[in-house]
Amino acid sequence: MKSLPKTKDNRYKAIEKQLKEVSTENDRLKRLLADKELELAILKELMDCKNPR
Repeated sequence: MKSLPKTKDNRYKAIEKQLKEVSTENDRLKRLLADKELELAILKELMDCKNPR
C-alpha cells in the first residue's frame, strides 16, 4: 500500500482514489464469481440429465 500524502486534502483525495479502485475491483470480481456460479449450475444441470442431447 502506498504512503499517504502529508496534507489533509491530499490524503482524502488519495484515500478516495484507493477506495474507488478497490470498489471497481470488487465489482469486477463479483461479476466473475457470478459467471462461474452460472457455469457450475449449467454443468450440474447437464450432469443430472440422463441424455443431455
